[in-house]
Amino acid sequence: MFDDPTTTAEAIRDLVKPIALIDDEIKQTILIKSIASKFNLRFGLIENELLKLKQKTLEQINKKRVSDSKSSELLESNHVLKLISVIEHYQVIEKDLVKLMFSGDARVLEYLHSLITANDFEHPLFKSIIKFAIDEFDSNKRIEVDSIESKIETNEEKKLFRNIIMDQHSISHRWEEINYEENAKITMYKYVSDVIRKLKEYQYEEETNLLRIQIQRAENEEDEENKLSYMRELDRLILGRKEYFNKIPKLLI
Repeated sequence: MFDDPTTTAEAIRDLVKPIALIDDEIKQTILIKSIASKFNLRFGLIENELLKLKQKTLEQINKKRVSDSKSSELLESNHVLKLISVIEHYQVIEKDLVKLMFSGDARVLEYLHSLITANDFEHPLFKSIIKFAIDEFDSNKRIEVDSIESKIETNEEKKLFRNIIMDQHSISHRWEEINYEENAKITMYKYVSDVIRKLKEYQYEEETNLLRIQIQRAENEEDEENKLSYMRELDRLILGRKEYFNKIPKLLI
């Protein structure tokens, strides 16, 4: 979205700034890893930026009175916090999609293969797993758990992968307990369709929130030209929302 390196750097700083308000260190780590992955930056660089901003952010929120300019900054931060919420939910959807890639259902695999790529994923491990799975499906029209695990580098990541697969087997077992096989497939296929739709919704929300951040910053800096450009792009996304989601096919029996 950002062609100018300076603009990109500013946008990344704005994404990092509100993370300093989060008390949970695990959530902070997940979020800055997501930002580092999305913008192809080293985790350490984003972490250092977070440390620099923490003290400054705490000083700002502890002030009793906020000037008009500070109010604008807080409004911009609200947009960023909304974006962070989207990113947190996105991580859950990514994990669900990894599980579904190993469902063993040929139609589910073909459906997912037609709609997602590794670039849809922000979590580095999930991105790698999906890339390996898609490559294997292209070659063999099936996906073997042992084959994918052999490509994962660290023992910690292999353990996480195994836990995800075990969770997938428990879900499959619950589907099998449904009395009629056709009903089980309907339930599964509806779930798969819902997960894909949520993925696309979160991608849409991420893009619109990034634009709102850019609009608010341009307004704060009285940059009318860029503000109008971002507003036109946002209007285009909003007007095209219905068509965008209508193009997502459902997985049917």
